[in-house]
Amino acid sequence: MSFAIVALFAGFAYLSYTDNAPYWQIGFLSGVAVLGIVGIVDVLTTRVELTEDQLVVTSNLRTQTYRRSAFVQVTAERGVPIALKTTEGTWVKLPSVSPGGMALVNKLRAWVKKGGAKRIGTDELIS
Repeated sequence: MSFAIVALFAGFAYLSYTDNAPYWQIGFLSGVAVLGIVGIVDVLTTRVELTEDQLVVTSNLRTQTYRRSAFVQVTAERGVPIALKTTEGTWVKLPSVSPGGMALVNKLRAWVKKGGAKRIGTDELIS
């Protein structure tokens, strides 16, 4: 569907250009087509990847890598993105990558439990 919409805007931009339409109209239609292409590329490249000791998050055309020992908790609630709590107390929100996010939450919980930071005493955290 989105491919068709991008093609439609690109086609209208081309027709506007050949029909000597105002420059703002050509620019607007071309800009929307380019933004559509960037959006499609972003959707196709967004992913969350678990390795033995790292979490690799690719979103918004950039990649961030986190060590497993940096996390202590995984949380997910309806309408809220999956988030992992770091040893410093900050939260890392993951991009939405699948409609059935509970499977990912369960995998992340097992992954963090397997080698995440261990709680000692009340406030001490070690990796």
